[in-house]
Amino acid sequence: MNLVLTLFIFSTIAYNDQCSSLWAREYTSVDTISPSKRTFQSGFYLLTVDTTRTYGLKVINKEEYYVADSTPIIPIIYIDSTYKQFDKYNRTFELVFMFNRTGTRIWSDFTRRNTNKSAGLIIKNQLLNAVRIQGQIEGGVTSLTGLYSEKEAEELVSTISKEIMRVREDTKKSYR
Repeated sequence: MNLVLTLFIFSTIAYNDQCSSLWAREYTSVDTISPSKRTFQSGFYLLTVDTTRTYGLKVINKEEYYVADSTPIIPIIYIDSTYKQFDKYNRTFELVFMFNRTGTRIWSDFTRRNTNKSAGLIIKNQLLNAVRIQGQIEGGVTSLTGLYSEKEAEELVSTISKEIMRVREDTKKSYR
């Protein structure tokens, strides 16, 4: 069975951070690759609920399935840092992400255009979380509240931080 997706591609051409250019294109693509055979670049993705539970990725520790776009909205390279923080309203821990300047612009524009849609973080081909975008997120800081225990939050921060470092090293090697 073929699955037809509408994809939003956000690209950045950075001559330097002051001369960056951002644009978006919408197009339709036929996607026939099973998620189990696909390799996802680590980052934040636009998601669509997979009600059939056939083509989607399963959110870790939840019975939710989503189909992810073929490219991330924010590749992990645009995340400066991540840390855990106690959410006093939910009385659990959340993950906080700080984007660099380019990531801040992309995320702000993406969240403005995709309010009430789902986005998720994929690291090492695993969908860590899926959330509904409640509105535009400006300022370069975003958080994922997933009712995490302190231990789960610490493990996720460690995994994400290691992946950020790995991607940065791979990027440096590719320019040598």
